[in-house]
Amino acid sequence: MRKELLAICCVIGAVSGCGSQLRGTWTADKSIEPASPIAAVSFCEDGTYTAHAKYNEHTRGSTGHYSYDAGRLSLDTDGTKRDYEVTLKGDEMRIVHEGKTYTMRRFK
Repeated sequence: MRKELLAICCVIGAVSGCGSQLRGTWTADKSIEPASPIAAVSFCEDGTYTAHAKYNEHTRGSTGHYSYDAGRLSLDTDGTKRDYEVTLKGDEMRIVHEGKTYTMRRFK
C-alpha cells in the first residue's frame, strides 16, 4: 500500500511541473523517531500539494495549497490552515509540529 501511495505522489509531482525549494515528493524517514504519520507529500511549483498520511490503520489523503517562506510552511486544505516550522538541508526536510520534529527525505 505504501509503495502504491508513493507511486501516486511521484506521478502527481512529475505531471504537475514541480519546481521550488520544496519541489518533488518527500517520504517519511521511519528510521528516525518520532516517525511522521505523513507517508508521502508532493509539493508543486503551482502552489499545490498532495499528501498521504497513516493514522492507526487508516490512510488519508489531502490536497490543497501551500506557501513556503523563510522556514515557515503553510498548508491550506479547504480553508483549514496549518503552519509548520521547516528546516531544509539538501534532500532532508525537518518539520516541527506540536513540539515534535519529523524527518522527511526527498524521493529521487
